[in-house]
Amino acid sequence: MGVGPGVGGSFGDAVGASVGAGAGPGSSDVGAGAGPARGVPRRVAHVRRHHNRGGLGTAVSADCTGTGQPQQNYVPPPPSRMLNWQPLTTTKLRWIATTNNINGCAGQTGITQSRTIGVAFEAWVLKTMGQLPRWTKSIPSTARKAANNGLPASVIPEFVGNQTGETFTIPTMVSTTVYYPQSVFFEVKAVTGALTPGTSQWQVLGLLDAVTTFPPVVPSKPLPTAVYFTTTGNTTVSPGVLTTATGWGVAVWQRKVLYDANSANPNDPNLALDDEVCLNPGVYTGWMKYWITVGPFPSNPLTWATVQDQAAAVAPGDPDPAEVD
Repeated sequence: MGVGPGVGGSFGDAVGASVGAGAGPGSSDVGAGAGPARGVPRRVAHVRRHHNRGGLGTAVSADCTGTGQPQQNYVPPPPSRMLNWQPLTTTKLRWIATTNNINGCAGQTGITQSRTIGVAFEAWVLKTMGQLPRWTKSIPSTARKAANNGLPASVIPEFVGNQTGETFTIPTMVSTTVYYPQSVFFEVKAVTGALTPGTSQWQVLGLLDAVTTFPPVVPSKPLPTAVYFTTTGNTTVSPGVLTTATGWGVAVWQRKVLYDANSANPNDPNLALDDEVCLNPGVYTGWMKYWITVGPFPSNPLTWATVQDQAAAVAPGDPDPAEVD
């Protein structure tokens, strides 16, 4: 089993940004919904990864100098992407799946083929990140319900991760450990173009909304909730998603999938996870270095995900079944 290019995490300088305001329902690329605005306490200093299935990585407070002034040292991500690794586009994903006739998709057409390939891609991602079996519980979203005038009115993320953190009292540096359960929603998307709040009947809006209120009873939130998209290489996240997320104090992360363009088996090349990136780092005001997941993750072909893995990647009754758009 090889090792892909997704080593470590994405680091960023989150000093000096502030949380903005949310917006009401509108077009598919504007901030929408009715989630609560949430501030980010600045006394949070250190968070440790809870486990390998979606726990937050390490974060260091910008106030740890003891001077009251934030540090400004930016630490870039480690170099990890080799020249032969290229973005796995939706077109390339379809070609690999049909060339290998995964689950008979070569003989399928339309939405049936899109969903077969979507499940294969989703299963590969979840297996690679150690997130099988997937999450299957429906989580209500009042914002999605309002945007759809009824149904769908909930979301089922692919996976829900936990966080364990430590807060410090400055300048004494007395720490308090806080367990923050089920605060990161993971979603896999194979989309040509941009994810907007209205994508998949306002599913993206629903994820941003539901993560702020789930689970219903939580301790005082020491750091932002997060929605984490793992996507094909030609998938982007629209400004409307980031505006809404920032207004609600939700971090949005993205990690793209790559393929080995110089593979010894070009018909079924190894796939790997690229570095993760926080798309609205301003929600981490008071933090200096942060990441959600910890690598490296394995590099394997799309066919690595077995029939059993693909079955474990499907949630019965999911209003948003996997597919390639």
